[in-house]
Amino acid sequence: MKKREVTILSTSRTELELSVVDTAKKIVLDSHKTKWDPTSTEETSKILEFLKTNTNNSKIRILLRADAYYLLELPYKEETTRKEVFAKVSSKIPEDLEESSWDYKVTEDKKIIAFAPVKEIYEALLNPLNKAEKEVEAVEPEEIALQRNENPIIGIALKTDLRGKDSEVLNLEKKVIKKEEEKLEEKTSDSPDTTDKSSVKKNAILIVVIILLLGGAVFMLVNYSNKVKSRKNTSTQVVLEKVSKSQQNSEKEGQIITEAKILILATNTEEGENAKEILSAEGFGDVELEEAEGISSEKTYLQVKRDTLKETTDLIVQALNSEYDLEILEEPLDENEENSVLLKLGQRIITTN
Repeated sequence: MKKREVTILSTSRTELELSVVDTAKKIVLDSHKTKWDPTSTEETSKILEFLKTNTNNSKIRILLRADAYYLLELPYKEETTRKEVFAKVSSKIPEDLEESSWDYKVTEDKKIIAFAPVKEIYEALLNPLNKAEKEVEAVEPEEIALQRNENPIIGIALKTDLRGKDSEVLNLEKKVIKKEEEKLEEKTSDSPDTTDKSSVKKNAILIVVIILLLGGAVFMLVNYSNKVKSRKNTSTQVVLEKVSKSQQNSEKEGQIITEAKILILATNTEEGENAKEILSAEGFGDVELEEAEGISSEKTYLQVKRDTLKETTDLIVQALNSEYDLEILEEPLDENEENSVLLKLGQRIITTN
């Protein structure tokens, strides 16, 4: 294998490490560490000097340590779209995500792996990197890099899937930050001194045409307004009555759906509390939790009474299916059961770092 040196910048909440890796020998040739605080503007500005002093490579890869990213494992479904994955990731990660600040891939064993950097740390690095004229060609979490090598710094250096189909490559898009000089040039190019004279003439003609059209429109509106006024009160009243009825029906249906009496059986009390909180957040007010021995299944089983609304079951599945592998049992609960819904809680399928 031909020798190729790759520069890696690994980051955590408290430390930066700049390393050069020989990908042929799979060894770290050089390494420099420095303490930092991503919340401090003063300390972050020092990163620029740290980069310029310790590397001449124009391309760089960012390795996110365990406390600098979120990693999720989601259930896979055929024809899952990026939009659907984004909705699930957004609901689980406490960050204001943008299109360029998260990514996902579908693994060979049909699982969806999604990750996003801790925004505060990631964005604190981007500006110094841009000013140092370093191109970020890959951003990857430590857990993924470890799958290539026991040393994650070497692992990300060995990463070759930088481009490809969206669902096959786990790599953030390059985020471009405009330099101050470029912003200044944009403002200058928009100044009145550089405006084309022909554009000014065209704008003047357009304004005259708009004024004439507005005058005609005002005249027509004055004549038409009297006819409309008599109809307005009647039509408005009809619309208000329809909206009121729609709201009443919606509220009534929501009450029926969430009035179900739910019992959660869980070996792990903490997991049970987690499921209870999720259902409570969806509006279910009658949720009880009991400890149960012998439940070690990877699946979570959902059993309901025969007369339970389908909407109720759908809402429970929608609330829990991103964290638990749900299976709805065909056999209904006994009609004499006090609870209308029974959840036998299995293992969670989501992992967050």
